[in-house]
Amino acid sequence: MRTVILAILLLSTALLAAQKEIIVTDAVGESLDRLVFSAEGFESKVIENQSRVVFDNNEVNNIWSVEAQGYVEETFMPMNVDTLLMFLASTIGDIVVTDFSTRGNTFFGGVDQLNNPLDLSLQGTANELNFLTGIFVDGSLGEIASRVYTRGLSVNADDDIGWYYVSLQEDGLPISAVQYNYFAPDFFHRTDLADSQVEFIRGGKASILSPNAPGGIINYISQDENHSNRKSFKTTVGLEGNNPYGRLDGLWNADISESTSLLLSGHYRYADGHRDTPYAWSQGGQLKARLYHNFDKGIIRFGVKYLNDRTNRYTGMTATNWNNPQAAFGQSLNSTALMMPAVRLNIPGGPDFDNGEGSYEYDSSNGIHTTELAFNLGLDYQVGLWDLGIKAKYSAKQIDWQTSFSNARMQLDDATPYFISGAAFPLGNVAFRDAITKEQIAVVNNSEIFSGGGYSYISGSLPNDALMGIAPWKKDDSLDDLMLQIVGNREFTSGTLSLGAFWSQSELGYFTNASAAYVTFEANPRLLEVSLQDFSGEEQSLSDGNGISNYGGLFFENGSIASLQSSLFAHYNHTLNYNLEFEVGARYEYINHTGSQVIPMRFGGDIGGADGDLSTAYDQSILVPSEDSNDYDFSYHNQSTSVGIAYHEGSHEAFARLSLSKKAPELNYYITYESDFEKGISEDILQAELGYGISKSSFNASGVAFYSRQSNVAKSDFGQDEMTQQIFRLPIQLIDANTIGFELDWTVRLSKLISLSGQHTIQQSNAIDYSVVNANGTISTEDDTFSDFSENELPHVPNAMHRISLDFKGNAWMARASIFHMGSRFGNIENSFEMGAYQTLDLSLGYQLSKKCIISVNGQNVLNSAGIANFFGPNTFGASANNATAEYISANPSGDFVVFPILPRSIYLSLRYDI
Repeated sequence: MRTVILAILLLSTALLAAQKEIIVTDAVGESLDRLVFSAEGFESKVIENQSRVVFDNNEVNNIWSVEAQGYVEETFMPMNVDTLLMFLASTIGDIVVTDFSTRGNTFFGGVDQLNNPLDLSLQGTANELNFLTGIFVDGSLGEIASRVYTRGLSVNADDDIGWYYVSLQEDGLPISAVQYNYFAPDFFHRTDLADSQVEFIRGGKASILSPNAPGGIINYISQDENHSNRKSFKTTVGLEGNNPYGRLDGLWNADISESTSLLLSGHYRYADGHRDTPYAWSQGGQLKARLYHNFDKGIIRFGVKYLNDRTNRYTGMTATNWNNPQAAFGQSLNSTALMMPAVRLNIPGGPDFDNGEGSYEYDSSNGIHTTELAFNLGLDYQVGLWDLGIKAKYSAKQIDWQTSFSNARMQLDDATPYFISGAAFPLGNVAFRDAITKEQIAVVNNSEIFSGGGYSYISGSLPNDALMGIAPWKKDDSLDDLMLQIVGNREFTSGTLSLGAFWSQSELGYFTNASAAYVTFEANPRLLEVSLQDFSGEEQSLSDGNGISNYGGLFFENGSIASLQSSLFAHYNHTLNYNLEFEVGARYEYINHTGSQVIPMRFGGDIGGADGDLSTAYDQSILVPSEDSNDYDFSYHNQSTSVGIAYHEGSHEAFARLSLSKKAPELNYYITYESDFEKGISEDILQAELGYGISKSSFNASGVAFYSRQSNVAKSDFGQDEMTQQIFRLPIQLIDANTIGFELDWTVRLSKLISLSGQHTIQQSNAIDYSVVNANGTISTEDDTFSDFSENELPHVPNAMHRISLDFKGNAWMARASIFHMGSRFGNIENSFEMGAYQTLDLSLGYQLSKKCIISVNGQNVLNSAGIANFFGPNTFGASANNATAEYISANPSGDFVVFPILPRSIYLSLRYDI
């Protein structure tokens, strides 16, 4: 008997010795409500309201992950760990895959991973995405109107439509079913505390999963119904550049009954912007509500979103030195904002203008006012062997632009500063007065500018002997979207089949008008009241008392478009054996654009303008609606396919994918042309991917080599008529281009507390067939000339992007230091101007005061680096980047030009409290 007892004791001791107990707490040592442990090949462990978990001897040498509500997920090997600390997650947590066709395999699904426990979202949607591998982000204009593209798909993702190839989504549906110039989806997206996850699906497969989006999907996902009884508040103060920033966020989530819960969230912020302007830059916020109801076989989600926000976007500034751009004329790359000074008036014109009657309000301090009211409905339901997902959304959006366009230097010895007023023959003595104080600043005699004599000062002088070519810009656009998506998934023994349909109906109404303004060309511009005394001694007003001129005479857009999109798509994922996986997907899209665009006409020149006074030249060339219009009804039938194969063995995996897709024209194709045009052409896009990944306990890495080819890309630049000063679009050219590159993601765990990670993209983009039109200063196409730049590198595509980050997590502290390198890029297709590489340093520091409270400091571009993000060519009114030819630069080595610098330093202090 003693022998038996001894054997039992020895066996028990051996079993206990083989087990491993780990303590898991938050950063201040308190246990968490619920922990979920999982590892491949093992049953999950769920621990409620305690900190201790035990692993058996067959479990201790495997890699496990642990998840907790509201905390950053951790990965560990039980044999090597005694204590795990969990840290509060940020507003935006890990990027995860919700792709219905490749659940659980993010690498094969083309999904990047981001894990940062500190906030990244305060500078806007695009700047938040800087930590993603392979995505180019130009957020130099501010929190909206950014340029975002991947893998060289960039030809039409230019200054006006930065999300051209990428679908920005909320909870699985596009924010807008359509987009066009100055109406991009990021105008209507603001992150808040209700956002819990983001997915980024890149590569050709995105063209199967989303309508008209071959460049990728970025999907912000709200907290689900399991986040019940959570209430959070967050306050943020900071400095953007030299200016104050303040924001307040709130989240309230509670169970209404056992099967129903409600989530409310919202924010309000006020900011003066990253650069110096004479008025508030951003003011407003949004409210969101989501109702969840669980029933026997599924869940219903109903959501409401109301956005009411004012913000703005920066225009460029002046630089000299083509080889190393430096700010000129007293400007600063870090603080100058050459925007319209504060002014408020009514401008004759508008879509309802009739025989001298009708006007619209313009207030430059309003900036860009965006509103949206959206309702969405989601249903997840099991029907037999099928999992059915239905999503529907209706949204009403509106943008009211009251801001400025261009800020070019107009030299006084050129005709443009005088003829831009709209006056027929404004030569003589021109007087400039401060529009506010009415103090006379200068009188200029311009009578000899056409005979080579230039100008002369009669009295005083103007700063930098120039005026600013700036346009008060009014846009009033509205868009109603109705969307429906249905997806059915069925799992088979060796695979998963997904079938789906998407449908949307969009109704757009748009109006755009621009005037001119007389403004001093200096870092802090002033409005000027301008008058002329001609050769006969007659007095004529070239501006009104506010300094505004050429009322509504620069350009005019007005019309409506109905857009119908419908898609059928299918995807099948098949496991050939334990190691080999195959997928194939296809999508068919029908797109119809039906619209009417008003053809404008000039009003007022023979009757003294809107006020009937021949001595007021500023209102005698108003562009107003005529009775003529361009009517059109165009349809597109597009198909996309994607085929991939993946191999998995242990900690290694590899995949290859080939995708063919088409991109239908966006609505800007119709809006920006005022003469008859033909049906647009859908772009052909080919993408090939080859990837390899490895995952170890202390190291993981994945690399993807890719090839992208764009064909039949419709592209056009701006031009300006030198006589009438009218701005117009040049004839469309069809472009072919390709990009080859490599993306690398890696993370090394240096210790339990410290990890090092990197994201790298190396790529080369080249034109295959690329020509540019030169209008030669006239709106007539008869004198147009063409330049062929085939085989040149594509503009705005960096040859390299690198980010190295060092993360520290210990006790209650979290910290990150991140260095970002943006490689050099050409500023135009001739490759005559190159934007140099630049580096920025971001720092984050957080401290968990308690289980419910965290304080953090985030600094972006903390060294105040002054990189160049974009280039707009010679500093002349109406110029484009392609005007900066090698011949022009050689002839003007000291010439000035327009650049867009990156945003200056910003520092934010946040305090978040979870009730």
